[in-house]
Amino acid sequence: MNRQVYFRIGDSLPYNAGINRMPYSEVCMHMRIAGHCMGWKIVGQNAVQLFDKLGNVWSAPITLGEAGFYQDSRGIYRYMDAAETDGEL
Repeated sequence: MNRQVYFRIGDSLPYNAGINRMPYSEVCMHMRIAGHCMGWKIVGQNAVQLFDKLGNVWSAPITLGEAGFYQDSRGIYRYMDAAETDGEL
């Protein structure tokens, strides 16, 4: 079952890399990965690098919001952890 994970930019592992089910954002729809689980790693203040199921880099980095990371007024990010999903990575 998916769970929500909260973190701040700069937090140590495991919060700067993981697996996430991609949202139906404009960028994810364009890249045809919406609804699919992708590996990810935060590579900048507002950038996430995505990886395919073999660990290969997928496209250029996208913004945190487009990748399904949402920030509150305190600067804390939230995402749905899909590490234990039965879906395909």
